[in-house]
Amino acid sequence: MILLITDTRNETANAVAAALQGMGARWARFNRDAFPEQVRLSLDPAGPGGCLVDEDGCRTGLEALRAAWVWHPGPFGIAPGLPPGQSGFLAQACRHAFRSLQALLEERCFMVNPGSREDRANDKGLQLRLARRLGLQVPETLVTNCPEAARAFCARFPEVVFKALNPPQFQDDGEVFWSSTQLLSAEDLQALEGLRHGPGIFQNRVAKRFDLRVTLVGGRVFPVAIHSQADPESAVDFRRAWAHGIRLRHEVHDLDPRVRDRCLELARELGLAYCAMDLALTPAGECVFLEVNPSGQFGWIEQETGLPITWTLAELLARGNL
Repeated sequence: MILLITDTRNETANAVAAALQGMGARWARFNRDAFPEQVRLSLDPAGPGGCLVDEDGCRTGLEALRAAWVWHPGPFGIAPGLPPGQSGFLAQACRHAFRSLQALLEERCFMVNPGSREDRANDKGLQLRLARRLGLQVPETLVTNCPEAARAFCARFPEVVFKALNPPQFQDDGEVFWSSTQLLSAEDLQALEGLRHGPGIFQNRVAKRFDLRVTLVGGRVFPVAIHSQADPESAVDFRRAWAHGIRLRHEVHDLDPRVRDRCLELARELGLAYCAMDLALTPAGECVFLEVNPSGQFGWIEQETGLPITWTLAELLARGNL
């Protein structure tokens, strides 16, 4: 039995579930946005027991699980209309129960990916240290909330980019905002005093022929060239094309075997069975590592290229090991 931990309307999870169904694998689903109002969870933390009961009343014994996949679960489905204090208290209880579930699964079955490993892998500084140690080129980087240190760093390079330390999406009063990697302008450099309110990442700008999105599923590598330099809006961060309705050309890329092996080794060092890596190919033909996303999206890559990422991920879960 394979457990998919996700949300009700997640299309990527739907596609993986369909692939598992197509290959005859048994699976169950824990939709976090349906917990606790529609989904029931029982745990025996010190013993072998425990079960999930989904929205349709189907029961899954945790002892039957062989593999689990955690894919972008959102907020818990706390009952509407409660006072904020009570709602917050219940959400915290759900978080603790969910953490116990994940810890139990990490001990008992194959996970893509264990929460503790994703938390570690999201450390961008660790990513860069490991990448450099493994022989990948990385940009010059500074993490700071010190305006003076940032000014000194920026003075060393013709162009510098800035990006957030944390995931780029955030919510404010229910509205979703997205922070992209930005090329610092002269006006930005004059406004670095605002950095005192919170740290960020400064890097020398890497000249690109195109971006490389490298999706790793178990031991398989799916490298794709994204022709981000075709439009000024996407030249610094290819994801900005989505916000501006720009469709960039995507091509399956023949990745240098040495870079491929180093990417695989980096995923192993981080303990990730699945991840998406962002690299840049320079005009001189060199690959520069930018970052790892332990749960990077792949649906659009599959749509643009036809690469069998969904099926490969489903096979990995059905196999239950690397």
